Amino acid sequence: EALIFRFETSGDTRTYQLETFFSQVGIEELIIGGGIMAGYLFNGDPNFHFIDNQVLLFLFRYGLIPTILYLYLLISPIVKSVKIKNKKMILKSTVLFSWFLAMMGLGVYFSISFGMAHILIMLYTGRLFYETKCCGKLINNEVV
Repeated sequence: EALIFRFETSGDTRTYQLETFFSQVGIEELIIGGGIMAGYLFNGDPNFHFIDNQVLLFLFRYGLIPTILYLYLLISPIVKSVKIKNKKMILKSTVLFSWFLAMMGLGVYFSISFGMAHILIMLYTGRLFYETKCCGKLINNEVV
């Protein structure tokens, strides 16, 4: 009960942030992207650079085309693994699914940066993309 009480009394900070963001940023700005230092007015900061949803932040900074390409590379191995019904590949894809959920805001302190974790995820994504797309021939339920 204490946990439920804590959630009821702490309030929702993301809704306010999203309302503020969308009141200042139009769809055309998300399509084009504003660059790495794109900002908006939030909590008195006239050039606030962050938002809890990393997919939205990716759109805000880089635009629609890079965001679609990034998400295609990330989500494609997940979808393909389920489509070919390969349990081993589905299990391998859970890492990418977790990364995607964190990008969508499940992980509050998660942000995409070009650090070691992101480099490793991109290498892993490339490997799974290769295993499911390029050489997705199944022999005895193993990718070859």
